[in-house]
Amino acid sequence: MIYVGTSGWSYADWRKRFYPVRLLSRRWLEYYARQFDTVELNAATYRLPREEQITQWCRTVPPGFRFTMKLSRLITHRKTISPNLERFIFNYVERISSFAPEKLAQVLCQLPPYLERDERYLIRFLHMLPATFRYVWSFGTDRGSRPRWLRSCGRTTWHSASMITLGAARGT
Repeated sequence: MIYVGTSGWSYADWRKRFYPVRLLSRRWLEYYARQFDTVELNAATYRLPREEQITQWCRTVPPGFRFTMKLSRLITHRKTISPNLERFIFNYVERISSFAPEKLAQVLCQLPPYLERDERYLIRFLHMLPATFRYVWSFGTDRGSRPRWLRSCGRTTWHSASMITLGAARGT
């Protein structure tokens, strides 16, 4: 099954271009979900949605619609594993557990361009993620260009057989 969607639905400049002019913004998700069957919750990178908001989103969209929740930057954008990381992950997981199971497609782990490959870091990080969710990975880019690992010649990058093996071992 292929799902088609965008990274968010609440963009003011989409009024007239995508949303009917008179459609109230609180109805945008409902309208969006009639056009697409998935959406990435990009705003979750900066702030976790409230439990009530997640419940409302699940009620608003039709059967078969799926959300991709982006992992918080407090979790993905660290160069080292902080002592608070497990707590951040616990709080994040507790919140996304508010999704109806059939509505949450996956969790997007988007790594920033400045984060260099570190297998020990990744192993520790992967073991902190509960296996109850499906994870997908996006490797950061420099200034909107190709991912850093595609441009780097002779330096350590995230893209390698060992990194793929590590992710596969955890079902990501």
